Amino acid sequence: MAVKCFSFRLQYAEQILKSCRTELRRCIWDLRNNALEEPDMNRAILSTIHPITDGADVCVRFNVPRNRISDTTAHAILRIIRELTANAVRHGRASRVIITGEFADGQLLISVNDNGCGFNPASCPCSSTGHFGLDGIRERIDKFNGSITSNPDIAKQLGISLNAVKQHIRAVFTKLGASNRTEAVAIALRRHLLKI
Repeated sequence: MAVKCFSFRLQYAEQILKSCRTELRRCIWDLRNNALEEPDMNRAILSTIHPITDGADVCVRFNVPRNRISDTTAHAILRIIRELTANAVRHGRASRVIITGEFADGQLLISVNDNGCGFNPASCPCSSTGHFGLDGIRERIDKFNGSITSNPDIAKQLGISLNAVKQHIRAVFTKLGASNRTEAVAIALRRHLLKI
């Protein structure tokens, strides 16, 4: 029993150390990166995620003028997108990632979609096990009174299967002429089909 406990603590310490090294590398990279000075958010995003894409095909359509958001907001957006992209490529084995963003009805909508294997946010590792990525995303989003939603979250809230959610989302995209959630929400807001 004592050996198992020691082994667990050692694995936990190793995971914490690995996360600290990763975060330190990212902080140093942030200091060297000029993405915040970039006047075009599309180029800022591409510059930020370039080191972690591992050959994945990345498409960025971020229709938010850089001068409409503060440096603090831009930094948070870049960190959130970097973490979501890293998770998609590293854990979801995505070969294609689509990043979109736009203002709609006074709300900033951001979407990171990929063709990876997906995950269930409720069962993923968290900071108590040495994994800080999703907790960091949630903390940044909370500072802006925002929310994050995944397909498994939607399925759970509605009490339906994940496949049903995916089929309905595809049907909504087709009806609206949208290619992702951000675009669908923006179109629905413009057509007064949805209120936030």
